[in-house]
Amino acid sequence: STDPNKAKAGYEKVSREGFVKDYPLEILHKNRDTTPVLYNASIYKDEKGRTIGVFAAGKDINQLKTAEEELKEHMDSLEITVKNRTDELIHANDLLKTEIKERKKMEKTLRESEERYSITLDGVNDGLWDWDVSSGDVFFSNNYYKMLGYDPGEFPANYESWRLLVHPDDIDSREKQLQESLELRRGFEIDLRMKTKSGKWLCVSTRGKEIEKDSTGNPKRIVGTIRDRTDRANAEKKIKESLEEKEILLKEIHHRVKNNLMIISSLLNLQSSYIKDKASQDVFKESQNRAKSMALIHEKLYQSTDLKRIDFGDYISSLATKL
Repeated sequence: STDPNKAKAGYEKVSREGFVKDYPLEILHKNRDTTPVLYNASIYKDEKGRTIGVFAAGKDINQLKTAEEELKEHMDSLEITVKNRTDELIHANDLLKTEIKERKKMEKTLRESEERYSITLDGVNDGLWDWDVSSGDVFFSNNYYKMLGYDPGEFPANYESWRLLVHPDDIDSREKQLQESLELRRGFEIDLRMKTKSGKWLCVSTRGKEIEKDSTGNPKRIVGTIRDRTDRANAEKKIKESLEEKEILLKEIHHRVKNNLMIISSLLNLQSSYIKDKASQDVFKESQNRAKSMALIHEKLYQSTDLKRIDFGDYISSLATKL
């Protein structure tokens, strides 16, 4: 030590107290340099309490200061890094909160949209289908099943199930019609008969449209609706029957008018036989021919497939022959 008295004081202190911590001294090196140190010292005693030794460990203050400065710099750098990282985390947290808020908003909007979609599907009588052409899987809405008398999901949701429900006399022509519509890249509407759970045949109309293609340009996804057209078919049948009845009635009217005109013509012919005057006979003959020409029109009308029109060429030819 460069200060023996200070070193002695330190020894006495450790003798008294049994332990000295961070006691400062200057140590003289062999090359006459000095180094400030801090040392810790402890007294070791035997079983009778007599001192048998002293253990001391020193620390270079310059190295300690350097280490402390480096530690401080490191701590300052770490503090800056922590602050920057904290700011980043706060910013990321704010972004995450905003994203979560937007996601919740989107989920709410989606949920409301799905609810409206579900209500709409249940509110209309049409059934909805969504066909994945590549896999053959099909989504059938609840109304689709109910329309055919089934509980939702009671038969497999695939294309083969649909084929098995279609009337055997309809399946080939309807598949051909479907294929032609898809090749022309247009929507389609097909009328067919489908078998209900009770075994009856239901007249339905199905509409569809391709909404997605695969990598080769072929249809990948087709969606559409199915509608019960039994009432419409019955109404069309009644209208057709009514039109046929009216057509028969019109033909009967034309036939009777023709008969009446022919009777008038015959009466005129009969009456003209009593007339000796040539001029008067010509007047009766002209009236008779006019009645025949009108009768011929009505005859052509009730014989024609179109009650509004007749073949004028055929009419003139017949009229010339008869007159």
